[in-house]
Amino acid sequence: MLFRSTTQEILGWFDYEDAYDFLLNTIPNNGNFVECGAWLGKSSSYLCDIASSKRPDVSIYIVDSWKGSEDELSTNHYLATITDVYQIFLNNMGQRKFIPIKGLSKDIVNNFDNNSLDVIYIDMNHSYEYVKEDIELWYPKLKLNGYMGGHDYNKDWPGVIKAVNEK
Repeated sequence: MLFRSTTQEILGWFDYEDAYDFLLNTIPNNGNFVECGAWLGKSSSYLCDIASSKRPDVSIYIVDSWKGSEDELSTNHYLATITDVYQIFLNNMGQRKFIPIKGLSKDIVNNFDNNSLDVIYIDMNHSYEYVKEDIELWYPKLKLNGYMGGHDYNKDWPGVIKAVNEK
């Protein structure tokens, strides 16, 4: 069965609980957290669960195309070629409080004003070009003293490392 309810049950990749805990604690009252990249909702469910228990005043926006990364459709994101990943995500998220935004960064980033976001966490397409573009697009939306972070800064994803180091 693909539909799960707890973070531990949801299929996917998530090993940055400490980062989300830290980032939620830094957000001022009534702040905004944007998670770019959700897949089936493993990290998103954790983020929403911890926010609802410790920071219910924070608005959580979850951005993804739910179509998979082009270069991963034959591997990690194969599921997107055979089913509606967005519907699985919604089912996995259940009644958690969040605002889903379906699309690529370049298509939706202007839904947010410049200097309006306290945290932006990027974990979408891992190619150099996309990571660089995501950083460039999202950075103006970040408030002064806000945090921009991301995942997969490691040898398995050289494009992530190169883009982050350049930007």
